[in-house]
Amino acid sequence: MSNKGIICFSRSWRNPVLWSHYADKHEGICLGFEIPEDDVSAVTYQEGLLQKSSGQSEEVFLRDEKTQRKLLTTKFKHWGYEDEIRMFLGWNKKNLCNKFHCNKFHFEDFSDKKFSLKEIILGPKCKLSKQDEREILRWKKIISE
Repeated sequence: MSNKGIICFSRSWRNPVLWSHYADKHEGICLGFEIPEDDVSAVTYQEGLLQKSSGQSEEVFLRDEKTQRKLLTTKFKHWGYEDEIRMFLGWNKKNLCNKFHCNKFHFEDFSDKKFSLKEIILGPKCKLSKQDEREILRWKKIISE
């Protein structure tokens, strides 16, 4: 089991393609966070795959920490519309064994982290009732205190 995780964010919620891919075709919600720039790494978008140095074994290439970081922060250029940043976290027993652990996915509790929830954006096709919207607003207030 790995002891590290990544949380992915976009710098903007306004791109409709993001809503289509990640928010159930505009029916979902988006959580907007305030995140210190020091705590994130920007994703770079490029043509082609990362290449190892000439004569370098694949094992050495993949074990190098700088290479690992580059692999975790590089995507094909066509994903550039995401304008993604990533936060790397260490997992501990608390992260893995709480109510947010579900199969192979782990959900980070952000109420006590360096980043804080600042806004909740409803997708244009979101079908939440007025009661659901009030619950979300109440939840935001509880979480962001």
